Amino acid sequence: MPALNKRRAQSRNGSRNGSRKPVRRTPPPRWLRPVLRGSVALVALGTLVAVPTYLVREGYVDSAAAFAHDNGMILSAGFGLAVREVLVQGRGESAGTDVLAALDVKRGSPILGFDPHEAKLRLEQLPWVRKATVERRLPDTVFVHLEERVPMALWQKDGKLTLVDRDGAIIPGADPARYGQLPQIIGEGAPANAPAILAITAAEPDLRTRVAAMSFVGGRRWTVIFDNGAEVQLPEQDVGRAWAKFAVLERTQGVLAHDVANIDLRLPDRTVVRLSPGVTPPKAAPIRKSGKDT
Repeated sequence: MPALNKRRAQSRNGSRNGSRKPVRRTPPPRWLRPVLRGSVALVALGTLVAVPTYLVREGYVDSAAAFAHDNGMILSAGFGLAVREVLVQGRGESAGTDVLAALDVKRGSPILGFDPHEAKLRLEQLPWVRKATVERRLPDTVFVHLEERVPMALWQKDGKLTLVDRDGAIIPGADPARYGQLPQIIGEGAPANAPAILAITAAEPDLRTRVAAMSFVGGRRWTVIFDNGAEVQLPEQDVGRAWAKFAVLERTQGVLAHDVANIDLRLPDRTVVRLSPGVTPPKAAPIRKSGKDT
């Protein structure tokens, strides 16, 4: 006992003299803070469910869902679930102001109150947007990916030019003057049928560069008009075969270099060539007989 009392006295004297070491508190682990924050949020959201239920049962509030929704959005924004950033990928022709207007989202607004599906539908109503993907990336980002339309041709109708995309869909409001290098298509139903003929003619690049326009005739077949005014009438069926046949004809005989008005490829077993008006066809060379004259 005397020894124990002596140690207690030394401990009291040491603390009076300031020689006692301070006690260091161990900081809480890093994982504990988000857990506590999430627990508080769950308790608060649980309260938002319980309170309106009680109020409705007691006859104080008519719509528990509306009450919980409105207050839940406010609470979630307070816990950091608010829009801080809007990321848009793939935008080229679409105006940024039009994209933001279609999204209808403001910085600081509750991100859980933002409807990606409705925003997607609004974005796909924009002239240049072919397809849109919209995501909420919690806690604070709205992500948008746009797939814009790719111009394919200029559709001539009633003396006006309209831009058409690769799907044959019209791009309203686009300035045709910016796309003068694209081929022109003519005729009713031409936009919907243009992707197929453009793919076929692209197989012969040297010929394709000389194509001025393509006319869809009778809703059935195409006539290709070249830069020198010559026309090639393609058949309704086996269009690729006929186009390849004409490419061989051009490479071997240089048909487009002559005064040719029309080349008819509609018949599979023959090619009919018509010269320009006023052009006299070349005379055939005389056939000389072999042997002596008698």
